[in-house]
Amino acid sequence: MPVRLDVTSGDETYTLMRGQPQQVKPGDISSRMAKGIMSNIIYGPDQRTQIQPPRAMCLHHLCPAGIAQDSLTRHLQISKAMYAMFSPQAITELLQVFG
Repeated sequence: MPVRLDVTSGDETYTLMRGQPQQVKPGDISSRMAKGIMSNIIYGPDQRTQIQPPRAMCLHHLCPAGIAQDSLTRHLQISKAMYAMFSPQAITELLQVFG
């Protein structure tokens, strides 16, 4: 199930976590899978991919251009350590900075 980040056209809709349909704004960023939007920066996560045991979780961090890659990697490693405090059995499959 590949996940990709995409810029929205404004024609896309998805169901919010609270069950309401939402049309996205053009130029926003969404994460999506083959079945559609998983999360949108402005409106948040979808209902379909709520985290419920036993379910995998996808976290992504967005930042403005111009921040050094080593700083971003350190931030991700710190975040990973903080998540591990709450879920020590969690497995990280990918920790990568994309530019």
